[in-house]
Amino acid sequence: GRQHTGKLEMHSKILSIPACRPESGDGDYLCRAYDGSLQPCPPGGLQSHPEPREGASRLPVFGLVKSAVPDPAAPRRDVAVKGLPLAFWLPLLVALVLVALIAVASWLSWQNGQRAVGDLVGQLQSRAGKQVEEHLRGYLESPRIAVEIIADAFQKGEITPERPATIHALLLRLARAYEGISYLNIGLEDGRFFGLGRSSNVSPELVIEETGPPDLAVLHQYGIAEDGTRAALRRELPFSDIREQAWYSEPLAAGRTSWTSIYNWVDNPDVVVIGLGTPVRFGTAGTRGVVGIDLFLANICDYLAALDVSPGARVFIFERDGTLVANSHGNSRQRGAGSPAQLR
Repeated sequence: GRQHTGKLEMHSKILSIPACRPESGDGDYLCRAYDGSLQPCPPGGLQSHPEPREGASRLPVFGLVKSAVPDPAAPRRDVAVKGLPLAFWLPLLVALVLVALIAVASWLSWQNGQRAVGDLVGQLQSRAGKQVEEHLRGYLESPRIAVEIIADAFQKGEITPERPATIHALLLRLARAYEGISYLNIGLEDGRFFGLGRSSNVSPELVIEETGPPDLAVLHQYGIAEDGTRAALRRELPFSDIREQAWYSEPLAAGRTSWTSIYNWVDNPDVVVIGLGTPVRFGTAGTRGVVGIDLFLANICDYLAALDVSPGARVFIFERDGTLVANSHGNSRQRGAGSPAQLR
């Protein structure tokens, strides 16, 4: 069109050099003839012409104009970044973006998996905790019932220290009715003691034990006859004042039914127990005393181990101060006389 022709004429006036011979590849240039038309430059290149006469135009016959069509054979020059072409950086950037997306997706998937596992573990723990709580509520309810029965019998006068046979008969009936109870205690403020139960946490046999003035430091152990009465004396064991023992002093200080701290038996330090006791008053004189029971920690561990909670689950019972009371995977039926394990 005219617009392109005008541009080429302008380039012709600027780039036309007389007596100039282009290099090879004259086809890259256009030449303007006198009639104004544009034609490819002749193969021989531009020839010099004689100087025009005075007054004539000094413009050459042909002027060179750079072709607007690029040479396909000419090398391309891409945009470079720090000496490397953009064709190298683009795939690398795309790869980095893909790697970042994959990493973020993997991290989110891992987080969701962890959250799901945590929720599942929490649900299993909650379900196991509820099952254990239900079982333990029934297991620990028996001692409370037994304590209430003994205290009520004392207050009604059905059993009295002056008639030891009535005490032995009631304690024996309760020990046989509630197998989870390890030992039953009755202590009076004058130091007298009446007990019935197992002599250790590995012995199924029941015995009757008593102590009283004048010698409170000796515990007398008796067998039980077939009719439930006290049999002959078996042995005498070292003992201590019951008023200094945890099963007696702690409920009496609390003034209500309460669990005791964990303690060892005086006459058999290998036995570790936890007690439940309640203070009582009986008789016309209002004699004070404590009725209580002992639970062997080893027996509680056996009970927890027998619970069908969930595969691989372990059950622990702790006191409020972190003292370990029992667990479901204890491998010993006897505990040493040392301090109980604690979790801090």
